[in-house]
Amino acid sequence: MNKLDLMKKKNDSANLLEHSSRIHRNCIRINVNNGIAHEMKKTEICYRLKEAGLEFVCEAEFYGKKSGRADIFILDHEVALELVDSESEESIAKKMKKYPCRIVVMKVDQAFKEELLC
Repeated sequence: MNKLDLMKKKNDSANLLEHSSRIHRNCIRINVNNGIAHEMKKTEICYRLKEAGLEFVCEAEFYGKKSGRADIFILDHEVALELVDSESEESIAKKMKKYPCRIVVMKVDQAFKEELLC
């Protein structure tokens, strides 16, 4: 994929997000409703994504009233990464129905590997 195609793909992915989320590319956004372990893992993953040259949005709000908010949305792959610690299977199932993209679920104590995104 050439640079122009990649840029178009990232912008198409960003169009799934509310405007306020689109402007926060590659910024780590903290949600105080999450635990410290959750937020530290999110920070670590964002560091790895940036290191790999990937673009992401933290606490990404999808377009539409009831579309939800992903922990991390990776624009290059159009995939939402959801970190779970004590979240129920039912909660994750609801997100899978609402989100306009593929979801990768990862436990907070699990090691991040970029291969999870493909």
